[in-house]
Parts: sequence; structure tokens; C-alpha cells
Amino acid sequence: MKALVVSKKSSFDFYSNSNDKKTRDYAVIGPHSASLKSAKASHENTLESVVRDLVRMGTEWKLAYRESLAEVDIPSYDLIVAVGGDGTFLDASHYIRSTPILGVNSDPERSVGFYCAADAETFKKYLTDQNIEQFSRLEVKVDGKTLPLALNEILIAHSNPAAMTRYTLKTSEGEENIRSSGLLVCTPTGSGAWMLNAGGLPMDIGQKEFQYLSRDSHGQKSKFAESISVVSHTREARIFVDGEHLSYPIELGSTINIGFGEPLNIIGGLRS
Repeated sequence: MKALVVSKKSSFDFYSNSNDKKTRDYAVIGPHSASLKSAKASHENTLESVVRDLVRMGTEWKLAYRESLAEVDIPSYDLIVAVGGDGTFLDASHYIRSTPILGVNSDPERSVGFYCAADAETFKKYLTDQNIEQFSRLEVKVDGKTLPLALNEILIAHSNPAAMTRYTLKTSEGEENIRSSGLLVCTPTGSGAWMLNAGGLPMDIGQKEFQYLSRDSHGQKSKFAESISVVSHTREARIFVDGEHLSYPIELGSTINIGFGEPLNIIGGLRS
């Protein structure tokens, strides 16, 4: 087996290596410096433990940081191991088609890790069991161009979060011209994240529809569909895929088609 280990860089590393002295001081002597240093140590210890287990099992492995995944030949690996939290897992998922992925929470006390079934102590067990489940992902096409698949949600909005987003929403029920703070669309799994906080409804993971909601639009409630289409009437719009790390500009008049894409194979028995 050939495994790609995807790791994040700790917040302490980002802050302490900043060009801004105030940011560096915040990491080293600020009120949360002890927590930042502890989180960094926990992550590094987990990463070392994962690598040790892979070596002991005779697995060929390579390390890549999540920021550089666009340069990695993902299909050449038999397994992806995401070490971090859900953010690292989601970043890795955007580059994966059918390769199984196992999430390892490197700091369970502080890190959110719904998709991370394993930790340093249980990694070897999950790797050996290989209990693989498929989770739905959203496929988004902008003027025919396919974007990375979204495991949680996408947001279509003005690039300025305080500005209005204008668009035409086309569904099986007809067309509607909408002004809101953006259109949020989530998978069944993602319904428990941003969508729930925005006023949406929790969904069964196996549900065959996705959920969408025009945010901050008077009288609008979330709805469900298998496919929708959006025509953007916003001059400076963007589409955000699973958070803020991955986004793309949308030209005025562009058509965005949203449906289900290839599911993600996740190791860990998360549905049980």
C-alpha cells in the first residue's frame, strides 16, 4: 500500500513565522501562547505516531501539507491519511476522486473532527479494519467548468460579505429572482454544520437530496432538491467550497449548475 499523509501547519507556526511583529509576539507571549504551543505539540506527536505505525506496517508513505495538494498526484496513492481536524480533511477531500481517506484528529481536546474517526492511539486499528463508507458530495459547474467536489457545502455570495447578492434561482418549481446575503447549499452530512447555524434543518446522512437556503432573505426557508441552477446578477460574486480556503470568482451573468457528484470513500464507520 502507498499512502499520502496530509498534514496541516499549526496556528503557532503561522503566527510565529509572520512578517508582522505583533502577530509573532501574540504567538510567543500572547494570552493564548500556551494553548497554541500545546496544540502544535499535540499535532506533531500525532503525526509522528501515524508515521511510525505506517512504517511498522510496511506501508510506503509520503508527507504533503494541505496547501500544496494541487501539486500532488493523488490518484497514484492507495490511501489518503489526513492528520489535523475537519479543516485538513475537507481540504484533502477536494483533490480526491475514489481513493479512500482516513481522518486522524491530531488534537482531540481542541480540534473539531467529525470526519476524523481516528486519533493517535486508534489510527492503526482503523487502518487495519478499513471500514469504508460513501458520503455524498456536491458537484458544481460554472459555465460548464467543473469545480472541486464539496463534502459539506458551497456558498454563492458577493465577494464583500456586507454587500447584497443578486441571482436567479431555477428549480423544478420554477424561477425566482432573489436578493440576499448569498445562497447556501449543503450535503446531507453538511446539514449539521453551517446550514444548521443559518437556520436550516438536520438531514439523514443517506438522504438523496441536498438542502439550499437563501441567507438573510425575508420569509425564505431552506428547501430540498437533487439539482438546481443559479444565474448570477452580482458584479463581484464568488463561490466558496467547504469554507474560506477554496473559492472562485463568478462573472456577471454566469450560470452555476449544482447537483450530486462522485461520493467520497471515508474510512471509520462514521454513520454508526
